[in-house]
Amino acid sequence: MLRAARFPAAVQHPAIVRPEHVLDGPTLVYPWHDGSVLKYATVHGSGRSALHRFQQLPLSDVEAAIDTILDAHLAVAAAGYVMFGLYVGCLLYNFHAHRIRLIDLDEYRLGPFTLDTDRLPGSRRYIAPENSSAVPSSTSTPPSTPSAAPSPSVLRQG
Repeated sequence: MLRAARFPAAVQHPAIVRPEHVLDGPTLVYPWHDGSVLKYATVHGSGRSALHRFQQLPLSDVEAAIDTILDAHLAVAAAGYVMFGLYVGCLLYNFHAHRIRLIDLDEYRLGPFTLDTDRLPGSRRYIAPENSSAVPSSTSTPPSTPSAAPSPSVLRQG
């Protein structure tokens, strides 16, 4: 959370939602913005109704949203940060104002950085099949045919 509190102070862009307060703990207090998260977790899977609605927008609206996301990431790079953990659940879209905002960018880091664990946080389902045996899981199975050259489970920068 400390990393999440430092990021918005270093990166200035109108599409990136910044906390209004950082309290002891740390606890981050964010302002309210109208909109719908394009994909969110539910008890029964994930809520994708906003994503489906977004996909039905005119191409010009979708392109404008993508331009905003890319422009925000130019500010991220200019501040020396590395994008990490951006997924559809980080996108808040206001269908009335035709405006996209980026939320939940807690894992963005100053880059390059050295990874001090076996892997970065996130879902196992996004790990390449050839690397799935490197992640402990009751459901992961190693590939049926060995690859020509072993690949690392995580790319490390330093």
